[in-house]
Amino acid sequence: MGPFTRVKGDLRYVLVAIDYMSKWAEAKAMRTINQQDCIKFMDAIIMSFERAWNEAQKGISCASSGKWTGRKPPPGRELMKYGTEARIPIETGSPSHGVINFDEISNIEGLKTNLELLDEVRDKAVKRMEGYKENTKLYFAKKTKIREYEAGDLVLRHTEASDPTNQGKLQPNWEGPYIVKEVLRPGTYKLSYLGGTEVPNTWHGARLRKFYQ
Repeated sequence: MGPFTRVKGDLRYVLVAIDYMSKWAEAKAMRTINQQDCIKFMDAIIMSFERAWNEAQKGISCASSGKWTGRKPPPGRELMKYGTEARIPIETGSPSHGVINFDEISNIEGLKTNLELLDEVRDKAVKRMEGYKENTKLYFAKKTKIREYEAGDLVLRHTEASDPTNQGKLQPNWEGPYIVKEVLRPGTYKLSYLGGTEVPNTWHGARLRKFYQ
């Protein structure tokens, strides 16, 4: 992202990486952004999580061992082996239900079963996520009111409609103004530039906004 206003250290850009599933974000202010900078940035993230994983393997008590080493992973990087449970030191010495009834063979079989069902669980999670997005879209669409325009009105056009590839957080959302040349049907319009040249294609009212001089 950037360029922004220069700050101490001649920093003008922000390089951001976001994990798609967990939404964990890593950001770093930089002077410039090029291929080499991106490679170093990603290498630093990978190495950081690798160190956190090694610390977690040493410091987290797993149900399969029932032991506690007294070490903790770095804050915010509590990573565990899939299917295992972390316990605090007092739980390892107390006669809890999990400790008394622990069976290593059954535990291993249960972990294998969970791994076999992992793809199915992921597919269900993806479907739930898609359904949630669709329901959210329909909920907000109920509140959307499409404005009607008349020939001769000045309007702005959403940049996503005119050029979907030219999008970014720092890009303007609206462009124009344009003149409504013709109303083809309610909600559908032909536009023209201020000079009178017709704008190609037709445009939906949801992508237009009234321009006030």
